[in-house]
Amino acid sequence: CLSRRCGRWRGRVTPIQRRRREDTVSISMPDSHTHLETLRGLPTETEWLEFKEAKNSFAVDDLGRYVSALANEANFLGRDASWLVFGVKNTLNPATGLRPVVGSRFAPTATERNEIKRQIAAHTSPSLGLDDPLEVWHPDCSDGARVLLWRIPPAPRGMPIAWKGHYY
Repeated sequence: CLSRRCGRWRGRVTPIQRRRREDTVSISMPDSHTHLETLRGLPTETEWLEFKEAKNSFAVDDLGRYVSALANEANFLGRDASWLVFGVKNTLNPATGLRPVVGSRFAPTATERNEIKRQIAAHTSPSLGLDDPLEVWHPDCSDGARVLLWRIPPAPRGMPIAWKGHYY
């Protein structure tokens, strides 16, 4: 018996738990700064990486389109995730070789972020759940602003993600 009811899985990692562990990327707070600096230093945006200033707001419909596109590209490229970074300019600063941090005040509360995640899950097909974004308090940000790193999981194999019925 392979069900949990008969206890055979007791104390062991089930195939579903193993898949969940493999699909998640855990980045601790000190590493989130390093991850941000690595992304900022890449020479260009890629199919799996987008930078948006989003200083004060960002339309949920636009976010949904990016989630659809980035999830589909992550699947196509065999990546464990794509990244949507808020609070960073898209152009490189020639002096530093990094994209400038401008900071974002988008979705400052957990309630607002939860509502965004609910809308993304409700309007993607198949439904795609997002984790809370990593919040990086960068020294270049003004008061109350931070950088948000949204980790976008890949679409399931053979099942592209649509946003409100359209594939991006």
